[in-house]
Amino acid sequence: MDSAVTTVRYEDYVEYFLFVRSDNSEEDAEELVKHINHLNTKALELVDRLSEEYIWHKDKFNLIPRFCPSAELRQSFSDTSDEVLPPHLYGVTHYGDNIEDEWFIVYLLKEITKEYPELIARVIDSDGEFLLIEAAECLPNWANPDNCDQRVYISEGDVHIIPLVSANSRKSITVSQALEQITKYPTATVASPEVNSAISSRLHGYPGKIKENLHCCHAYLPVGVAYLLKHQPSLIAPAVLAFCHRDMLDIKACQTMKHFPPKDRVMCAVTMTKCLYAMLIKQKCVPEKRTGWDLVDPSDSLYKAQITGVRIACGFEILVSQAKSTVTDTPVDLTYDKRWHHYKSSLADKGYFKNLYEGSNGYKVLEDQAKQYYLSNVDEYLSSPSISQRIKNILDGITEQELVQLKSSTLDLKPADDEKWLDVSPSDLDRILEQKFGLKNSEQSSASDFASSFTDKIRSFLNQASDINGADFSKNHLSDDSDDSDDEDKPNDDKLSNLLVCGPDVMRPSNDDKDAVAVRYKKNKNKKSSVNFEPEKYEAALRSILDFKIPDDNWDESNSSDMDSYGSDCDDMMTGSQADPSIASYMAQMDKELASTSLGSSFVKKPTSDNNKQKKTVRIDPNVQCQDSEEDNFSDVEDFEPVDIDVNAFQHILKSYQEQLGLPGPAGNLLGPAGLNLGKDSSK
Repeated sequence: MDSAVTTVRYEDYVEYFLFVRSDNSEEDAEELVKHINHLNTKALELVDRLSEEYIWHKDKFNLIPRFCPSAELRQSFSDTSDEVLPPHLYGVTHYGDNIEDEWFIVYLLKEITKEYPELIARVIDSDGEFLLIEAAECLPNWANPDNCDQRVYISEGDVHIIPLVSANSRKSITVSQALEQITKYPTATVASPEVNSAISSRLHGYPGKIKENLHCCHAYLPVGVAYLLKHQPSLIAPAVLAFCHRDMLDIKACQTMKHFPPKDRVMCAVTMTKCLYAMLIKQKCVPEKRTGWDLVDPSDSLYKAQITGVRIACGFEILVSQAKSTVTDTPVDLTYDKRWHHYKSSLADKGYFKNLYEGSNGYKVLEDQAKQYYLSNVDEYLSSPSISQRIKNILDGITEQELVQLKSSTLDLKPADDEKWLDVSPSDLDRILEQKFGLKNSEQSSASDFASSFTDKIRSFLNQASDINGADFSKNHLSDDSDDSDDEDKPNDDKLSNLLVCGPDVMRPSNDDKDAVAVRYKKNKNKKSSVNFEPEKYEAALRSILDFKIPDDNWDESNSSDMDSYGSDCDDMMTGSQADPSIASYMAQMDKELASTSLGSSFVKKPTSDNNKQKKTVRIDPNVQCQDSEEDNFSDVEDFEPVDIDVNAFQHILKSYQEQLGLPGPAGNLLGPAGLNLGKDSSK
């Protein structure tokens, strides 16, 4: 997309297209225009019914028909590709800080395609195909951000994903090709039930969810503001945004309150979205007493309504102060419109003006066409710059009789909504995060089960495949020795892939690929390097540590301490070389030093068969010389209690997890992918 619209379109936008199925490609052009205009009218009527009580945060849902304008104009507004799109309905909405607007638009598009099956919708935002982000855990193996562009659509209320034809096929696909595939294979291109379920769960509750996202509060407002909100309740959104994003010039306007003097105020019930209300009440506001704001003490019950009214009134004052006095029926002046100048420069760079001299007749004709296209396709999708003028025009038409009626109608107000939803406790936040990102109940493990299965989980972790993108923990991951059996039992749910001779395993490495990787690894291994890392030996050493157990009764008289078996295991791990004799002496000396401490009692022991037997800790006086005698060895064996390796490993992992204080860390990173959830009671 060219810089012309980059200055207009921020990162908080959602862009949507409604294409007509190309069943009748020979339809007359004039009839096609009438048909698309008719669909546009019907779609907007349906949207108006579904969003009657909805308050848009920034821009509302809107559609306009587009019939393939000239290439130069089209390329400056399309950010997808240079493809000439078929005639369609187009819209773009900026949702600001309320991401719920984006998903409500997805709900509207699904309902439109259900009501009018001949329409196929496509919706994207600044992240691209954001529907796939929501269903990331359910996508087919071949799907990745590089090859999914223009492959996701909504038809008859279902999400459709156009699969790759083959592993060697082009990653990109045109919109026309995608529409053709959906038209020819309407049931084969539909996404898996898991993908559609993930999207449907995100949209669960609409249209009843609209009222759940609204909040009603009481505000002590100037009569002019009360009149505006009574006749156009949606104006609360731009007023709140204007107040929250105020600058020094706006603050000066609030100090005078020229258009909404605070001397004549009424109590009103104001409805807005919860997002807007949270933004509004968190704004610090110190009203000027010289302006006429006489507020009660903050401890008074009316203070909240009064300070809320000050904030809302200041927002409307800022909006009206930004309005410019214009004469009716005069042409729009774009002299100081930066967006227009950027757009015009982009057209000149593309050769739109055909090297004509500026000011010539031909140049003026092309410039007028560009102005018309700019005004009809850009201003419709901005936070409307004419809203300030519209508010001012409404204020100019207010009569005294209407104000008297307004004051009498504010005597009976509905009660304000509870504000408990603003207070989110840590436990509530954990519950919300668990519902959104946590594991399923069947995948969770309690802390008691975790101790016995910890080493098994670590071994399973080591058996997982990994590549340049990291370890694969997905449930549907197939190991090398189970590919054939799993493929036989796998249901044939990718119908279009079979029709086009492609399957879900297209992106999986074949045996030839693995052999090539092995050969390349051996070549690199033979090269001289300053670091000689052998992964097979490293893995074997780690596995031997995990498999290490202290035998209960298999003791040899030659052992000088309880830790000698650890030294022998260390010797076994040193494959291909003779252990240094000094290591054994170091280990023996370390055992003697540890024997005089309480370190041994700090480990959790395995339960013995004799429950009445008292647990003993062997201590050696450091002043007494240690002698290795048979009596000492056998007395040690009698009092020895084997250490529970699993429980001790669990305790250390648990301690590391607690030290993270809820932040990312090594223990959490290890437990999460392994499918282990300690929960909130991890301290027990």
